Amino acid sequence: MSDPVTATEQAAIGQYRGVRGVVETVLALFFYLLISIMLFGSRLPWTTHYIGGGNDPISFMWFLHWWPFAIAHGLNPFWTRYVWFPHGFDLAWATSVPTLAAIAAPFTILGNATLAFNVISVSAPGLAAWTTFLLARSIVKNTGAALVAGFIYGFSSYELGQLLGHLNLDVTFLVPLIVLLTLLRFREEVSRRTFVLLTALALFLEIGISTEIVATFCTLGAIVWAIFWYFTPDRERTALWQLALEFLGAACIAAFLSLPFIYYLIVGADTVPKEINSVTYYSADPLNFVLPTYMTWLGHRAAAPIVRHMTANLSEQGAYLGLPLIAILIAYLWRGELIRYKKALFISILLLRA
Repeated sequence: MSDPVTATEQAAIGQYRGVRGVVETVLALFFYLLISIMLFGSRLPWTTHYIGGGNDPISFMWFLHWWPFAIAHGLNPFWTRYVWFPHGFDLAWATSVPTLAAIAAPFTILGNATLAFNVISVSAPGLAAWTTFLLARSIVKNTGAALVAGFIYGFSSYELGQLLGHLNLDVTFLVPLIVLLTLLRFREEVSRRTFVLLTALALFLEIGISTEIVATFCTLGAIVWAIFWYFTPDRERTALWQLALEFLGAACIAAFLSLPFIYYLIVGADTVPKEINSVTYYSADPLNFVLPTYMTWLGHRAAAPIVRHMTANLSEQGAYLGLPLIAILIAYLWRGELIRYKKALFISILLLRA
């Protein structure tokens, strides 16, 4: 028999694992960002050309320039008469990305808005992959599996499709981060104060990136919470109720910090059409879950005769999961006993992908 591990040795092992975890975290970030740069930025003239096409990237570059310009000149950043003069335009109802404009301001000021747009766009898949890696590693405790999970999310067909010009929709790294904070709080690995403050900060920053993602995340998150609550034993439901209240508290703080933005949302609400984009046209085609489009490297040529008839444009055809990933998911759900959390997970996936 081996000798028992002393307290000193246990402390040394814990310190080693802590240092190793930090090293893995940093290396994963560099790994994903390197892939992003190699795929999307290696041949890009960063200050003169931009990723994507159409008018959307041009609009985002205007927004990235507008926020530093407005603040520097003492202008109201939420309302501008530089477009639609003399009436002006309410930027709260546009994808004006104030969070990204603030983060990329040094690139905008020292270079130009094209450089800022490209830096954010090229970084977006890598950052999304990295935060997903952090989430997956906290669940599976396996670095290799977490790296694969991060890559699947960060470099998915959705992410690459939105990279064609939808800056507000391709910057998604905060979503896995909020889920990670929620998981850590449920495990009681972070304090209530830390969870509320960090979640409030993440939601506040996300409001300044994409109100669409915030609305989608909160709505679907509430649905998933209800499903897990239903399958959770009565004795454990108190923790879920507590978690919901704490998240609601974080959302209230984020909303308070966003009051100027929310004010202009309310002011400009009567100018917004009832249907901005066609729900039918832009909904995911069921075949897209198993058939790759041009945005997917493997298999897109074989599927081209079918996918070319799908609705919407290429950037909106991001539902692809692929048969291998679907098979892995089914194998996981069917392996062993279908316990409560697996049932909840299975139903959640079906509803969210419907």
